Parts: sequence; structure tokens; C-alpha cells
Amino acid sequence: MSQNLAHASQLLAKWHRLTNYVAAASLYLIKILSLARTGNLTYRLVATRV
Repeated sequence: MSQNLAHASQLLAKWHRLTNYVAAASLYLIKILSLARTGNLTYRLVATRV
């Protein structure tokens, strides 16, 4: 029984990490999209290339 519990907690930890990654990625995408809408993204891309 304890083995099943340990396995379940491992799966839960993996799932939690995955959802954290997904949340961070979606926040990043939203930030990029909002920057692109204001036009700051192109300016930043040009500034980083120079």
C-alpha cells in the first residue's frame, strides 16, 4: 500500500511541475502578445540585435 502511495505522490509531483511549466509558458505568451500589440516587441528585437 505504501508503494502505491509513493508512486501516486511521485505522479502528483510530476503533474504539478508540468502544470507550473504550462502556466509559466502561457503567461510568457500573453506577455509577448501584449508587447507585440503595442509594438514594443519589434523595437526590443531590433535593440537586442544591435
